[in-house]
Amino acid sequence: MAAGWMVKVEVEAGRGELEPLVFIVALDDFQEAMEAAKRAPEVTQPRSVLGNQAPSIYAANLVHPVDARTIRQLDLSLGQVWNVNDPPTAERIVFARKP
Repeated sequence: MAAGWMVKVEVEAGRGELEPLVFIVALDDFQEAMEAAKRAPEVTQPRSVLGNQAPSIYAANLVHPVDARTIRQLDLSLGQVWNVNDPPTAERIVFARKP
C-alpha cells in the first residue's frame, strides 16, 4: 500500500500556457492526496500575470505511489504536501531514490 502519492497539477500560467506542478503528498488515500495537491499554496496563490487571480486548474493526475521509506527519508508528516519543482525538495527526492 502506498504511504503517499506523487500528483501532477496543471495550472494556468498566463498567455494561454499551462504550468505543470508536481507534488509528493503524504496521504495513502489517492483522492485525498489529489485534493491536498490542488490546495497547495503554489496552486491557490494569486498571480500578477493573471490579474492577481488564482490560476485555474486544468488537470490533476496521479503520477505514481510513493512508498513509506521515501516518505520517511523526505521527513514528511502525514498530510504534508511537498512541491517537487522546488529545488531543495528536488535534491532531497534524488537523494531518497539512491539505494
